[in-house]
Amino acid sequence: MLGLVIAVLGLGGCTSFAVEEPPPATDKPKAREPEPEVREPRRRGRRGDERRREAEGQLEEITFDGPDIGGTRSAKVHAPSGADGKLPVVVGFHGGKRHDGTDMAKQWEHLFEEPVLYVFPDGKAERDGQPGWQGVSRGGDPLRDVRMFDRLLDHLDETRNIDRSRVFVAGFSNGAYMAWHIVCHRSNDIAGALIVAKPHLKALSPVCTAATPKPLMMVAGTADTQATWDEKEHTLSVPDTVELWRKKHGCKTRTLREEVLPDKGDRTKVIKSSWERCTEAPLAFYKIEGGGHFWPADRKGPPGLSRDLDASKAALQFWRDQGPL
Repeated sequence: MLGLVIAVLGLGGCTSFAVEEPPPATDKPKAREPEPEVREPRRRGRRGDERRREAEGQLEEITFDGPDIGGTRSAKVHAPSGADGKLPVVVGFHGGKRHDGTDMAKQWEHLFEEPVLYVFPDGKAERDGQPGWQGVSRGGDPLRDVRMFDRLLDHLDETRNIDRSRVFVAGFSNGAYMAWHIVCHRSNDIAGALIVAKPHLKALSPVCTAATPKPLMMVAGTADTQATWDEKEHTLSVPDTVELWRKKHGCKTRTLREEVLPDKGDRTKVIKSSWERCTEAPLAFYKIEGGGHFWPADRKGPPGLSRDLDASKAALQFWRDQGPL
């Protein structure tokens, strides 16, 4: 039986356009235009709004306070009906740019029947007016939202029947940065993690060295224009991120196993990498060739959203296979 609390984080540009004079008329055939760049959509669209309303109808909002956590904080919670015993917790951190806990809940609502307590904290609106996670890309106290996580767990412990030994975190984009902070600063308080669409933060490397390895699943797309595959000023490249955690988890290169997931006709290719007999903790990495800045899910969506992988479902199975869930 599952018994966990999951915290999910995640999303996060402006685009300018130059006005050009129309080209002179010509009888010559037009050259074929290049394929459009895969980008995260700026608007949810009708179906996205419907999915948000569906998720909202299944959630309860909680508030909690604590010292040095930015005032009163809030989170969306889904508790399974009729569950007995202590529940595991999945904490999901949403992305930036107009997103909140409900947006992360949409990625998990098809799994709400699982005996898991799902918790989706809301980021705090900062100087730009957009909710997000401090200590990630917004300056300020880098541990404020880590303390928020501490207080959230304490509040759940006081008000719900949870199993503190089975707390899992998940994050997307800006929320994935937050999840990295929890993985490195609070490794002894979690049983596993899911990181989607954000490579490792360079500034966290010294802290992560001392962190206790826990089952870790990572997902990244090669066509992601926001969380790029290559190294940037503040982040490692995706390959270097995987290599860093392969070594930390004690996974031998000779035990690498790769599997191509069945293609569902979405123009992406998902390759799962896993290692047998890691000495410290299990590790899995999903490379999405052609994947953009999205949470992979088995549903229709814009180009770059892979249907070959249901990241939420795969994470629950991954944690279950390792025992803690």
